[in-house]
Amino acid sequence: MTRYEKSINEFNKYYNLYNNKLANAKEKQEKIIIFKELYQFVKEFSLILGPAYTNYRIYSYIRNAIMNLENKYLANYFITSTHPNYNHLSSYQNDEYILHYIILKTRIFLHKVINIKDSFNNLDLTNYCSVSCIYILNMCKKLNIKGIKIKIAPGFTDNPKLYYGSGYHYFIILEINNNKYLLDPTYSQFFLLKRNIMDRIGIINLSGCDAGIFMYMNNERKLVANKILQDGFIKLDENTLKLYLDGFAISFRNGLYYEETKDYSYTTNYNAKDYINFLKGSDSQINHEKISYLGYQRKPSKIKR
Repeated sequence: MTRYEKSINEFNKYYNLYNNKLANAKEKQEKIIIFKELYQFVKEFSLILGPAYTNYRIYSYIRNAIMNLENKYLANYFITSTHPNYNHLSSYQNDEYILHYIILKTRIFLHKVINIKDSFNNLDLTNYCSVSCIYILNMCKKLNIKGIKIKIAPGFTDNPKLYYGSGYHYFIILEINNNKYLLDPTYSQFFLLKRNIMDRIGIINLSGCDAGIFMYMNNERKLVANKILQDGFIKLDENTLKLYLDGFAISFRNGLYYEETKDYSYTTNYNAKDYINFLKGSDSQINHEKISYLGYQRKPSKIKR
């Protein structure tokens, strides 16, 4: 039996144990506790296995196994009670009417594309950001509204040394009557419980937590998040741009960042001008933070939460 096969067999013993526990868990909180135990086990198992570059196959197997359990047992849970506004448009006026109209039409479109039978509040909008942005831009063209599609890359860079799969996100900036607005109709994907249990941070070859959990760590970011979750848009200024993008910047940090810096403030020193440079591609997060701190973690973390 090869070392790979031995590692798989050892991991599967615990995987089956946690799978059985989760199958018998009835309450969400009980499931969260079990997942925390699973994440801790994987981190300790990684200390035995060693870094990713010598054990890529086993870490890929573990990542897929974890994601399988998350999708199986946490798929229908969100960390927020703020729901998308799906109301009639009659109460809105002027610019607000136009924005709500665009978002409502986009949400109806997404609802039909993904699953019309389920409530829109329950939909997982992961991987629908690009198609929704294209839909919005097509509407803008008909309405003679200026709009651009913006890409958020992990670490705000396409540098191949920062390994993070293909995790891009897209949003729209519109200009109406000299006012700019940020539109993100699929923002709720970052508030799914399955990618927002903090103990997930520090697992090799697996993304940490999504922006959602970090947006809810202070009141200013939470207000921005709830506005976008509910209405699908927010008026854009330097402060809202920073707060919106802070959530993503923090989410790109892996467990080594916390282990080595001891910085658990879950904040950034970036301002709106920094983020504009990031989005333009003239600067990136890897020019300000160690590349080993960003993206998928490649070696075991000693952090124990």
